[in-house]
Amino acid sequence: MSWPRDHNVAFEENYQSLLDHAYYVGYRFFSGDNHLAEDVAQETLTRAYERWDRVAAHPNREAWVMNAAWKVCMEVQRRRIRPQESSLVDLEWLGEDLVVERPVLIKALASLTKRQRTVVMSRYYFGYDVGETAAVLGMSDSQVRTASHEATRHLRRLLADRTPDDAAPRSSEVSPA
Repeated sequence: MSWPRDHNVAFEENYQSLLDHAYYVGYRFFSGDNHLAEDVAQETLTRAYERWDRVAAHPNREAWVMNAAWKVCMEVQRRRIRPQESSLVDLEWLGEDLVVERPVLIKALASLTKRQRTVVMSRYYFGYDVGETAAVLGMSDSQVRTASHEATRHLRRLLADRTPDDAAPRSSEVSPA
């Protein structure tokens, strides 16, 4: 398919900034794996190019790309996960002594609203503060704090009874025989 020249020019003008955001999401999601981060960035920018009319009209293109990159990461992760290879994730940012397997965390994050998930990823996974998150996502500081609070409360409730193997109950829940 051949795109009009102005479509290509507009995309090229935004390319590097969007690529950097997509790469950063992939890099953080896959714990510093440059190759997977490059794959995520490439797939994300391909999707952005195919949907450039919508992306260009979006009030915050970087947020659109970060959300698209997150979805690509989840797709790549689903293809990569094998039960014996799942890794444990420490969730100290939830304020709990909580460790879960990566697939459990991904499923829990997927249960959040799009806004909550994007805020959680920006704040706790990418390390943005409230102001930076608000600027990147086009939200107010109070909206970021509210979404963050609601999301972490939901995640704490959802993950509190999980154990690292996601199968066995906590020892306090085992009834005597």
